[in-house]
Amino acid sequence: MERKRLPELSWLNLFFCVLVVLIHTLSEPVTRLVSGSAQYYAVMIPWRLSSFVVQGFIFLSGVKLTLNGKDKLDVPALWCRRFKSIVVPYLIWTLVYICYYLNLGWMPHLTWGDVGLYVLRGNVISPFYFVVTIVQFYLLAPVFHKLAVKVRPAVLIPAAFVLNVVLRHSLEPLLRVTGICENFAYTDRVFVTYVFYFVLGCSVGRYYEKFLAFLKRGAAWLALAFVLLAAGDVVIYDRLLARVSFVFVDTYHMVYCASAILFFASVFTLLSQKKDRLPGLFALADRATYPVFLCHCLVIRITDGKMDAAGVTSIGARLVLRFVAAYVISFAACILWQAARRVIDEVAGRRKN
Repeated sequence: MERKRLPELSWLNLFFCVLVVLIHTLSEPVTRLVSGSAQYYAVMIPWRLSSFVVQGFIFLSGVKLTLNGKDKLDVPALWCRRFKSIVVPYLIWTLVYICYYLNLGWMPHLTWGDVGLYVLRGNVISPFYFVVTIVQFYLLAPVFHKLAVKVRPAVLIPAAFVLNVVLRHSLEPLLRVTGICENFAYTDRVFVTYVFYFVLGCSVGRYYEKFLAFLKRGAAWLALAFVLLAAGDVVIYDRLLARVSFVFVDTYHMVYCASAILFFASVFTLLSQKKDRLPGLFALADRATYPVFLCHCLVIRITDGKMDAAGVTSIGARLVLRFVAAYVISFAACILWQAARRVIDEVAGRRKN
């Protein structure tokens, strides 16, 4: 039996998906507009402030891992569910992107070994690194689940933060010094880069009712922290990036990401107090978020190709068309797919009965 979806988590999941699409929709104008212009800031600020969504998805995965409150984890069942729901669609869509590239003549010397590397590295398209990362957390789920059960959040969360900062910046030098890898270019898809957010999520899921009470009680303070840290994050990215150490910038951004996750969790918790489920269309959109995540970049690339062929060069016009394609086509197609699947499942269930 499927576990009831909590509305505040569903809203958060859907909101993160909307922001993921926003980031990739805005990526072209961010790189093409004149830095310092009003148009640049109008695009860059929401683009930069949305950069907590991968961390947010990892946080949600941690929450769901421990949300049932059980002291023991059914590891084989978890792995089977995640293989079916996460890995199989990822493999299919990796092949879809590769077929698209082959059709454009971009991979003339592709081998099956190359395909395997694309799968393992998650680099057939930029956002797929998230899948590689989250699969590592699921493989290590027994460890994180036991930590959440045995260790108090007041100890576990700060320890995870420190560990995240240290390993995030020492992994590549460590691999080089030990001779394992001279130039490791994939730190951004190794689980230690995001371990703080997953541990935070596991602790939240373990003590979920207390967490909801904290969000309601501290909503105003969370909002203030988010606004201040968001302003600082934009200023650091725009003005100080080349003047301060990367460790400081990255650590500050970690704090900002945590504040953004907690702030929006409080927003959707307060909004969900009187309703125990999402309205029908939004509920379908919530269930369609992973397919949207997988397909939206293909929709954007195809749209870019059509605009290039039609001679559309205006940054503003291209942005509007990217928005329409990325949101309308991606969400509409995936919502229809989810609706069709539910009908098929219901029909199959009746036949079994």
